[in-house]
Amino acid sequence: KISAGENLLRQVMQKCFEHDIQSILVEGGAQLHRSFIDAHLWDECRIITNEALVIAEGLAAPALQDFTQTHSFHLQNDRIDFFVPVAEKTADQ
Repeated sequence: KISAGENLLRQVMQKCFEHDIQSILVEGGAQLHRSFIDAHLWDECRIITNEALVIAEGLAAPALQDFTQTHSFHLQNDRIDFFVPVAEKTADQ
């Protein structure tokens, strides 16, 4: 059971751990992503940027802090960048 008065993200992550769920794809808006970043509840981030699309207005994506870009590649009009927290980067990356 998840308690309303406690840290919701930590509770959800604990339940996932208890059910042997080891990977979660978080799709959402800037506020949801910022919640995971601020709580240090991420070990990989993939940012997909459509380089052919121009949007005049919109919400800015949350900025990553203490990260390292591990690699990047192009797929059609998209650039896909991979990031890990600084402490997660291994010698072979």
